[in-house]
Amino acid sequence: MRKVFLLLVMIPFIAGCSDFGGFGDSQYNPVNWFDGDEEAEELAYIEPVVTEDPRQLVLEVTSLGFEPTSDGMMVIATGLPATQGFWDAELVPTNNGLPLDGILTYRFVAAPPPDSNLTEDGVTTEINAIKLVLDQNLRGVTHVKVLAETNVRILEV
Repeated sequence: MRKVFLLLVMIPFIAGCSDFGGFGDSQYNPVNWFDGDEEAEELAYIEPVVTEDPRQLVLEVTSLGFEPTSDGMMVIATGLPATQGFWDAELVPTNNGLPLDGILTYRFVAAPPPDSNLTEDGVTTEINAIKLVLDQNLRGVTHVKVLAETNVRILEV
């Protein structure tokens, strides 16, 4: 008799948990104890953050080569920027870093000089960028292509 009374007293409390004290969606609500893991399912997909890269293509790729490594190869590019002061050079993969028709393609970019009042003196310094490409990303790759503003270099691997 005592258990039945306790059960009858608890039923309205459990049923009202969704409105009682803000516990409706919490782990403390007994009604939620046996539901699926909805929160984990909702968090499984996180929208990627896309940021605009302020770097620009270098003016010209002057040389392109590679050096084998123990776990792949290093692609080494040398380029000529439009003016002095370009920095943060990088070979940025296109096509999510996947080869297209056996060709891995990279954009040779660099950050412009922080001082926009620099004048062109006709003399610029070459900059270098190196990209490590692992063996698993080299499957089916026959060529590496590097893009600049005024030219493209292609390297057979």
